[in-house]
Amino acid sequence: PMHLLRLRPYLRRLPPAWLRVGACVPPTRGYAAGGRSGVPFRLSQQEGEDAFRAWSHSLWFAPLSWKSKLLEGSKAQLNKQYLPHWSFSAEGHVVFVGSFGRRHVTQVYNPVSRRWESAVQVSWQSGRFELPFSTQELVYAGEKFEPVLVDKINDDLEISAVTNAVVPTLRTKDEEIETYTVDADTAWQLAFNRSVVPAIIARCTNVLQQTRRADEYRVDEFVFNIINTDRNMILLPFFSHEYAYLDRSFHVLVGGLTGAVHGDRQYDPYMTTLAAWSTGTVAATIMQLLNGATDLGASCTAAMSSMIIPAALVGAFFRYYPALLQIYRPLRRKFSRMFDPRYQYSFRGVGGPDPHESAEDFESIWEHMRRQQEEAYGGQRQRTRRENDPYRGQQQQQQQRTYSPPPPPPREDLYAVLGVSRQATIQEIKKAYRIKALATHPDRNPGNPNAEAEFRKVNRAYQVLSNDTSRRDYDRTGSTSGW
Repeated sequence: PMHLLRLRPYLRRLPPAWLRVGACVPPTRGYAAGGRSGVPFRLSQQEGEDAFRAWSHSLWFAPLSWKSKLLEGSKAQLNKQYLPHWSFSAEGHVVFVGSFGRRHVTQVYNPVSRRWESAVQVSWQSGRFELPFSTQELVYAGEKFEPVLVDKINDDLEISAVTNAVVPTLRTKDEEIETYTVDADTAWQLAFNRSVVPAIIARCTNVLQQTRRADEYRVDEFVFNIINTDRNMILLPFFSHEYAYLDRSFHVLVGGLTGAVHGDRQYDPYMTTLAAWSTGTVAATIMQLLNGATDLGASCTAAMSSMIIPAALVGAFFRYYPALLQIYRPLRRKFSRMFDPRYQYSFRGVGGPDPHESAEDFESIWEHMRRQQEEAYGGQRQRTRRENDPYRGQQQQQQQRTYSPPPPPPREDLYAVLGVSRQATIQEIKKAYRIKALATHPDRNPGNPNAEAEFRKVNRAYQVLSNDTSRRDYDRTGSTSGW
């Protein structure tokens, strides 16, 4: 119910008086009964096929045989699908610290050249600001299709219009509805990292630009105090088509509301080779003429012969580019937390894995962080006072007699949660996760009040054990505090 977004490198640079977080209203549960709450199709089957056909005709450098098979297969295999999505809305206010920078030229001594040189430096002035902020997010909650393809189609949707058009009970077949596998808390965190953090930074930068004229602006840190939140599970309509190429399966999606088409396409190696060879030949010939060559025929012949191998490499790359892209997408999602700067704003693990922890749990953790800041600013002074205290020895003896440390918390065995051994491979972990997720899914256990907690526990165990780095840390320390 309470999410704090802070820039971690600057966590200890602000006075403790600025570290205030108010209580937030718990999120409203919006699980649809039976998973039937969704938006009906606005496009007919024929309109979906027309949009798919127009998309296939617009592809450059596509193999003609592949395009013909694609159009023939779409007439019989353009299936209707309802994909699960988590819809989030949050309202609150953002308190942030921003800095204004002014450039000025100064003289700096260079020890290498032993001379004073001119250098441009920036002097910064900070300020504290507050602004209201509200957001609406839509996150794909399945795993059948690539989230990138689904998100590209959802970018054209207006979330408020979609949520207002939701029908409580859709009349459709069960095989057309995909079961969601991403719980609400994981989707909420993904929405924060992907959309909310850039939107907050953009709004804060805009406020800084309107407040004062300067040469540079930056947002040092911010706190997003959420006052009201809401979440719902809705089903959005899509047309899907699956085809096989180079012993791999690919998907193409057509939005059932807007008609937008996105999917995995293929490239003709001969056409890409010819295009790369002709473009490189012209560019190399022009460069030789600019460098002083006088014989046009000799320059063109040399350029043509020199571009044969690079053009062949370009054609071979584009032949396998869609398959390489399929391998790259999951790796990017896996390692994006290490390289994407947006993820350093997320604050995880407040009160444990339960997202509905009370305000007292959150306040106790925040009080611990505040004490760490006080130690960073006034720790030396406090240590000096304790060392000069004449009753320090007596107090330590009294504490040793009366204080006993609390017992360590029980260690959670994530391997036992999934039912695998510690030597299990990633394929065995994935297989066990699918079985456990289907067995503990809330839709399959409508009368079990603990089904949702078990489902979240299975998802959490899979997130830790499917990542090599987190699994190695868990095996070494037995802790999952970073997840």
